Amino acid sequence: MRIIDAHTHIFPEKIAEKTIEKLSFVSGGLIPQTNGTLNSIKLLMGKDGVDKSVVLSIATNKKQQPAVNDYIKSCESEDIIPFGSVFPHAENALEELERIKEMGLKGIKLHPEYQNFELDDPEMLKLYDYALSKGLIIYVIRV
Repeated sequence: MRIIDAHTHIFPEKIAEKTIEKLSFVSGGLIPQTNGTLNSIKLLMGKDGVDKSVVLSIATNKKQQPAVNDYIKSCESEDIIPFGSVFPHAENALEELERIKEMGLKGIKLHPEYQNFELDDPEMLKLYDYALSKGLIIYVIRV
């Protein structure tokens, strides 16, 4: 039997602690299980017997897209499956989807509340169609 954790997060070490604190606060006080770093998730995976983790990133503004996707790609390994992200309102969102595909990422994460969009917005439907045409999985979080 293989265990895959399909919803995890990691951040660059220089911002991990502050990001985890902020996410805990905005989530209503959820208690983080890691400190938000790649090393901490791998330790938790070992402790809990998890074989693979899907690591979901999020671009909360258009300037973040390349850095978010470059970082998450750098974390890819046999046991880490990284998903990229695009900021839906970015004028180059489709180009970034193309880059995500070229990087070999399996999919993207979108978060309507953090990225300020409606799921059924006609512009979003174009983005979904384009991502799917590239063979990318679309992982959407609603709260």
